[in-house]
Amino acid sequence: MRRLKLFLAALGFTLATAGVALDQRALVWGAMAGLAGALAIRLWERRKHGTPAGAHGPANGGTQPPA
Repeated sequence: MRRLKLFLAALGFTLATAGVALDQRALVWGAMAGLAGALAIRLWERRKHGTPAGAHGPANGGTQPPA
């Protein structure tokens, strides 16, 4: 699933760049679909594994709060 998520994200960014450079709305819509697919997979994985939003480390860069 990780490879699919990365592929969709890379495809989305590539299509977005091409769509803006070539002024093609169809490419931009394809980019949005690819990025939405990658986001959907990410949210589905988070829900499936029960990972809370801040489980990958502290949001304050690792410093401890004052006592």
